Amino acid sequence: MKRLASVIGLCLGLAFAAVLVSAGNARADYQAGLAAFDAGDYAKAAQEWQAAANTGDARAEHGLGLLYDLGKGVPADPQQAAKWYTLAAAQGLPAAESNLALMYAQGRGVDKDLVKAAQLWTDSGKAGYSTAQFNLALMYYRGDGVAKSYATAAAWFRKAAESGSVDGQYALGEIYRLGRGVDKDLSQARYWFAMAAKNGNIAALDRLNEMPPGNVASAPAATGAGTAASATAAAGTTAAATGNSTAAATAILTPATKVTSTSTVSSSTTAEQSGASRAKRWFLQNDRNHDGYLTADEVIAYQLKLLKRMDQFNDGNISPQEYCQGDDPDMAAYIARCHRQFATIDSNGDGYITAQEVTEYYQLLLQTADLHKDGKITLDEWLAVAGDDF
Repeated sequence: MKRLASVIGLCLGLAFAAVLVSAGNARADYQAGLAAFDAGDYAKAAQEWQAAANTGDARAEHGLGLLYDLGKGVPADPQQAAKWYTLAAAQGLPAAESNLALMYAQGRGVDKDLVKAAQLWTDSGKAGYSTAQFNLALMYYRGDGVAKSYATAAAWFRKAAESGSVDGQYALGEIYRLGRGVDKDLSQARYWFAMAAKNGNIAALDRLNEMPPGNVASAPAATGAGTAASATAAAGTTAAATGNSTAAATAILTPATKVTSTSTVSSSTTAEQSGASRAKRWFLQNDRNHDGYLTADEVIAYQLKLLKRMDQFNDGNISPQEYCQGDDPDMAAYIARCHRQFATIDSNGDGYITAQEVTEYYQLLLQTADLHKDGKITLDEWLAVAGDDF
């Protein structure tokens, strides 16, 4: 049964709060709303949660905010989402604090305020919420709303990784690979990439394949090792997450946060890449057998696999928020590209994309790219037709 906890990733990347469904003394209206949510009856969930939220039930307030944020069972309304998240956050609910932080980071439903976002993610992160820990780490990595500090970023990435965040595991691998905020340690990088890959992060598997052969650490480095000691102190003490489940992708500032698995520390912190560079990277990521060619079968299979991981509700209909998981509100061009591509794939214009639409989109695109009509698209052929949306 799909639980509300498994979709709370509005905060980025993505990780969810099982505490929302574990309390034994939950009010009847909240439990009734949860049952309706599990059954896909979002209108009924909204009705039940509205009643419970009106009595001050923090979980119902958060659930109602989520519905308004996603436009499920009620019209999408960022202001209403922010209102209900704020009420739940005021009662100390970590998931609500994290989702509200995302709204402040993006300026959705509230005025954009990165300092406020950082404060909320700090509160949520100290309560053990891995999504908040990951997003806060990205803020320190970039210097958004806080003083830039690789050491503090590394400490929060570690907390997110150890709390089960797959994106945190990938990010920590990058931190060790690059030696930012910690001593460079490729064996630790391989350890965390392997952990993320085991948990379904395809980008981590690609990174492992790209790295030179070498030892893999048998265990994570001690918290106080190397330059990580001061970083951990800077991040503060964090309670261990309980009952935490992770979402497939998530990076700051991700709406319905999810951040995609390809939203990495290195790529998300660099200047906007040229169209040719992005197209080449896309080619390499989709060349799954690394033979230097793209075929329709391998690209479509890979894209459908990614699409399935984006589908928070397991209903086969992917919203723009789900599809553009890795959108960074500070990179307007990236956001625009993602939504342009979504609109192109959405052939019937209903605001959702399906596996069939994705299949048809890439079939046509690859047929156009196959200039030699041999079923194999070379990098040069791809670059000749790839638009600005890759």
